[in-house]
Amino acid sequence: MPAAVEAEIASRYDALFNKTDVALAPDQLKQVLQQADIVMTTVTDRWTEEIFNTPGIRARMLCNVGMGVNHINAAAAKRAGMTISNTPDVVTDDTADIAIALMLMTMRRLGEGERHARSGAWGGLRPTFMLGRTLRGKTLGIVGYGRIGRAVARQAAAAFDMKIIYHAPRDPRIDDPATAG
Repeated sequence: MPAAVEAEIASRYDALFNKTDVALAPDQLKQVLQQADIVMTTVTDRWTEEIFNTPGIRARMLCNVGMGVNHINAAAAKRAGMTISNTPDVVTDDTADIAIALMLMTMRRLGEGERHARSGAWGGLRPTFMLGRTLRGKTLGIVGYGRIGRAVARQAAAAFDMKIIYHAPRDPRIDDPATAG
């Protein structure tokens, strides 16, 4: 979390921060539940039934910074009297950006070119050196067509005129307000 955000939170609340930025061990998570009213967590913390069975839980809300909550035993949290929240759209476009960047890096050999330039072996521009391939007009297959899959599809189609094919376990139009009927 940015220092300015931590400072603002600390100025308004009696806040504790995980300064190590490493996932807390189960005993530490139990202690947090006993000390805090609200806990902000990420996917690296594993909230198991055992943790929610801790005696003397004070916390009433578990706020997950991220879209998924697979790392939280929701049934156990509910039995412990806790509410779970998440931020489903906070990283959608950013994650799609990274997917597009990785496709560009692969097709345009950008990682290889960066390593070559840093090695001092750069010998100047040659017509076919590190040419790579274009994304334009290619077909992109996406497995899973949730928020992130759809964001990748939108970006790839708009920026590179890519044809999109996908596989999803259910019809994605169900979750899309523009197409839901």
